[in-house]
This record gives sequence, C-alpha cells and structure tokens, in this order.
Amino acid sequence: MPHTAQSSEAKVAKSPSKERMRQINQKQKEFYESRFADRKGTEQRKTVPAANWVTNVWASLRNHMLRCGKRVSMDTFVFSLHRRWMGDISDSNVLDLGCFDGNQLSLWIAERCKKYIGLDLSENAISVLNRKLEAGKLNHAKAIAEDLLDGKQPAISVDVVYA
Repeated sequence: MPHTAQSSEAKVAKSPSKERMRQINQKQKEFYESRFADRKGTEQRKTVPAANWVTNVWASLRNHMLRCGKRVSMDTFVFSLHRRWMGDISDSNVLDLGCFDGNQLSLWIAERCKKYIGLDLSENAISVLNRKLEAGKLNHAKAIAEDLLDGKQPAISVDVVYA
C-alpha cells in the first residue's frame, strides 16, 4: 500500500517521540514560568515543580555568563552581529521562536519587519512581551503562548525564523 502525505502526517502526529517532546515542553514551560516568577519576586515559584539540578546549574551558569558579557559589552557586539545577519527585513514575516518576554533583538525585529509573531511556552513572559509591543505601537506584531508542536498557531507564511 503506497504512503500518502495524509497517512505520513497521521503517523507523525501519533508518534511516541512527538508525545515525549510535548511532555518535555510542558516541563520546560513549568521551569520558565517558575524562573519568570523568581525574576519578578513573586511567591509563585513554590507552586511550580523545581527543576532538576542540571537545569539549575545550567541556568545559573548562563545567567552569570550573560552578566559578565554585559560588563565587557559582549551583548552590544552580539546584538550588532545579529542585526547584520538579519539584513533588511522590512518586507518579511518573522517568527521569533522561544522569544520569552522579548529581548533587545526581538523588539528591534518587531519594529522593522512587515509582520512579527513571537512564540514561547511561557504565558507570563508572553504577556510581558505583548505589553512591550503595545507600548511600541507595533500593531503588526503579537506574541503567542503556545507549544509549536500543538499546531494551534496562526497560519501565516514566514520568511525568517529567529530562534
């Protein structure tokens, strides 16, 4: 029996690896929501399952490196490099995958592209990014809290995926 595109898609949708990835994404969402709560100084963290020690060590190391990088203007260099890579995006639809609450480059992209969609697992972070986009009067830009694997995102064609 020949395989059709539909039967292949059905197999992918039911594959154990996709379900496993959804479970991992759910744990990531819990982790990022807890980190967001920590950053905002709320008590929400107590209700979210703690991350494992490897994740906590990695998050601590990454945050330390980011702070050190800022001290030596590494963030300015990286921002400049990414802008150069992006080039002219004025006529582009951009998907910012894993945008969290929007960094300097996320906002730079949203200000310059034709359509901007920020996608992240964290509802709290997406809420903050949407407020930033609204404050910048970027009506062509929005952020969505969804799991990419769920397929609930708006159907748009994208020219650039930034992750």
